[in-house]
Amino acid sequence: MRMAFAAQAGLQLGLDPLHRFSVAIVTHHLARELAALHTILIFGGEPSSQDGFSAAVSFRPLGYPSPWYSKPLSLFDRLSDAPLLSGLLFETPLYHPRHAIRLAIALRKERVELVHLHNCFQAIPLIRAFNPDIRIVLHMHCEWLRTVQSRFAKAALGEADMVIGCSDHVCEQIRAAHPHIASRVRTVYNGVDERRFTPAQSTEPADGPRRIVFAGRISPEKGLHTLIDALPEVVAAFPDVQLEIIGPNAPQSARFLAALGDPLVDPRRPGFATFLARSYLNELRRRAELLAPGHVTFTTRNISHEELSLRFRQAALVVSPSLAEAFGMPLVEAMASGVPVVATRVGGIPEVVGDRAGLLVRPERPAELASAICRILADPLRARAMGSAGRARVLERFTWTKIASRYLELVAEVTRNSPGPRARSSASRRTAATASAWFVSELFAPPGTRWNSTRFAKALQAFTGSSDGS
Repeated sequence: MRMAFAAQAGLQLGLDPLHRFSVAIVTHHLARELAALHTILIFGGEPSSQDGFSAAVSFRPLGYPSPWYSKPLSLFDRLSDAPLLSGLLFETPLYHPRHAIRLAIALRKERVELVHLHNCFQAIPLIRAFNPDIRIVLHMHCEWLRTVQSRFAKAALGEADMVIGCSDHVCEQIRAAHPHIASRVRTVYNGVDERRFTPAQSTEPADGPRRIVFAGRISPEKGLHTLIDALPEVVAAFPDVQLEIIGPNAPQSARFLAALGDPLVDPRRPGFATFLARSYLNELRRRAELLAPGHVTFTTRNISHEELSLRFRQAALVVSPSLAEAFGMPLVEAMASGVPVVATRVGGIPEVVGDRAGLLVRPERPAELASAICRILADPLRARAMGSAGRARVLERFTWTKIASRYLELVAEVTRNSPGPRARSSASRRTAATASAWFVSELFAPPGTRWNSTRFAKALQAFTGSSDGS
């Protein structure tokens, strides 16, 4: 089967080791595992010299010659990124439409049979309109669908053959918000390369300070302000503690956070909103300066997986104080490294950590977080047992071989249950054509006019080649 991976506009699937965001990591490892059985295309991004992909994996830039109407769509691309307007376009086909139409055309040119679409549900109707028989798997790595309720969005989701969530938490939210697709929602966890993230060889305590590591983006929803606020109590009990904050300074936009629908990361919430109004990294540095020098260090440059693995092996524990988290990739990497974890009981984190690999606390509770950290630092035998339990949990659930096996089961399910070539129902074709025709009719409406049925009917006829859309 010819399979393709693609992501939302602006998210490059460049698989260089320095690109550490979860979508690229998932694409990287699934492509490797599936290449033995399928021909894999990756749209958006280029392989690094270190990837070593087989000939069955090809990279394609979204640079095919675009139709004449693609150029005006660049206006909507700019509006999709504008802070004041992106929320208005988010649930419509006018959200990054040039990306959607380029992807739809590219999939058709490449005769792709199944597309694995990361997050961008907005592109589904155009993909379906240009590729009526393609199988569409939408993979959600965040909680966007929790708040999506427009008629267009519901129709777009209805065109997906399967919707995957990166945790049961994400899937439960999708089923609750969109009962019409509940039977097609499945969980596929993110994974970890257990051969790269390995435990330290020695069980003896490392020389030097007791290192506490946070790995991830520096952004308000990651809760780093809570971790730094908890540190004075930890330092009082363990004066040699050093907190290492590792990750790019990449705060999420207010629009992204609002789309999650989580009250803890609501951009309007007092207290949290102040972190979005100014530099979050500078605020963290200001709080860290209240401690004695050397207790907090920041590494904001990109680091390789190999370097991160070494940092984990040198750590006494890894902390994730997030306010919202769909899965928690750094946690599963730390567990693979045999390191105990302390994390917040939010989102998909409890599914990752389980009952034995670490301790869970409530979010934005500095005293609880400090207490959990101190309990692990004070008991090396318990810490070692947690690290071993975490490694065992990874080997049981989160290796890429197991994740790929689960994904192949779902591909087989999609293939069995989805209509084959030329067999997709006329009703399904009408749904895709209707959404796409609405897009065209709105795009080419004369300035100052409103939507009307005549213009819509003409657009629908242009897309379907008939007057009724069938």
